[in-house]
Amino acid sequence: MGNPGGAVLDPAKARADLRSWQIVGGYGFQPRWGDGHATGIYTYAALRELGEGATP
Repeated sequence: MGNPGGAVLDPAKARADLRSWQIVGGYGFQPRWGDGHATGIYTYAALRELGEGATP
């Protein structure tokens, strides 16, 4: 289905590291990853739930 969001699909260039993020309203943020994609919004509530379920 094409190349949504213009993400880099070359495995040699693909990186999973977080490059930057943008705050979205007062409820979450949108990350931009090393491979160029920036899809999805992560809400603070969802991240809190993930953190509370993490094992030390």
